[in-house]
Amino acid sequence: MTATALPASWFTIEPLVGDDATVRQALRDSSHPLVATVRRTSVKDACGLSAGVRSAVGSHAQFTYPREYGALHAAAALAAWIGPAPESVHEDLGGTVTIVRSGLGHRDDQKWHTDSTPWWCPNAMTLLGQVHLAADYEAPATELLPISAVDEAMAEYPAALHLLRSTSVPWRRNFPERRQFSAPILSLDRPRWVGSVLADLEAGLGNELQHAISLFRGTIDAMPPVRAVVEPGRLLMFDNRANLHRGPSIEQDLERRLIRIKLGGEPD
Repeated sequence: MTATALPASWFTIEPLVGDDATVRQALRDSSHPLVATVRRTSVKDACGLSAGVRSAVGSHAQFTYPREYGALHAAAALAAWIGPAPESVHEDLGGTVTIVRSGLGHRDDQKWHTDSTPWWCPNAMTLLGQVHLAADYEAPATELLPISAVDEAMAEYPAALHLLRSTSVPWRRNFPERRQFSAPILSLDRPRWVGSVLADLEAGLGNELQHAISLFRGTIDAMPPVRAVVEPGRLLMFDNRANLHRGPSIEQDLERRLIRIKLGGEPD
């Protein structure tokens, strides 16, 4: 796919370096040099960038940048241009900005899922950039599965599809201190899927819904994914409402770290 080049003017200041806290600080500060630079984006650059960002809505898009500046700077600049309100940058339930690791800890990131399932309103878009990869390891692809394609594949099971769209399940059982809520897996506006969470809930779900979840799991595991590489010089942004996604299968000694910025949504 064709990638959109981020404006050259964004890369005329000192590179933003640090960690996820550095990015959060920049996005919360309207006077930060990076944010001020983004606000001065030319009309011509803004028009091209708008087209690139809009192409990700309902799908995904990639953006290129001078790799010597690093993904932290590039992702923070693009996020600032999209414009989250400073007060919306938070650390709750996974947080707006995080450094995420592949190949370490739990393995849910390497299975099909959507982001922010315990948020009251999951994020609209997810932005990824690579900040580290083990030496001599080729950048692997992040895989996407458009939910529209999943719907078509599930049309063979209309009763199951109806249950997945209409039957609410609890998404905050592991957060008893929070206000609880339930929502359907394939809600039209904010679909939610984390296989391990639904496996933990299995005993409390009816037989028909359990069967529908099993059909869904088998369907998505058999479907061919869309592959997009996140590597130095290239960001990935995808619509979290329109795609399932999963990271590559990486062993623990082949660590990869990404900057992840969630755009839109409300944790509570």
